Amino acid sequence: MIRALRKRHGVMVALLAVATALVCLVGLLGRRPIPHQAFPEPLQIPLADWQHQLWLGQPIGGDVQVIPRLLSADSSAATVALELSPNSPTLAPDVLVYWHPGSGTDVKRALLLGSLGGLETRRFALPSRAQTEAGTLILFSLAHGDALASAVLPNPADLRGGAP
Repeated sequence: MIRALRKRHGVMVALLAVATALVCLVGLLGRRPIPHQAFPEPLQIPLADWQHQLWLGQPIGGDVQVIPRLLSADSSAATVALELSPNSPTLAPDVLVYWHPGSGTDVKRALLLGSLGGLETRRFALPSRAQTEAGTLILFSLAHGDALASAVLPNPADLRGGAP
């Protein structure tokens, strides 16, 4: 009896190994692609083109300590870029940068500018609405689901001394 059970058990283990390998292969081949949320990339413009500083803000954030600056190619430029220079590595995971019109900090109504991480200085193109009105810069941790810091960004048209 033991020999018959061993033989049957050996056949069952072999069949189970083949079936498990087939199920894993079918699962890997049939899986859906991972959805990727496309973040807008920072401006890919040489540093020399964006040397005119319109505004330099105070460092913001507790653990993040980011210095925001508004830059343009020259004093009459219609396009303004936001530059963020971290003083220390970001301790919070998945930090996203948002711009909110006015003084609100609700990221559901804010415009996503991009992601922030490490010590790399990042430049973001401001949306057209942000070129003509003041707003709030929000640093938001996606992993924690909480705003890390916020700062008021002035109206770039006022900084240039006129309407765009």
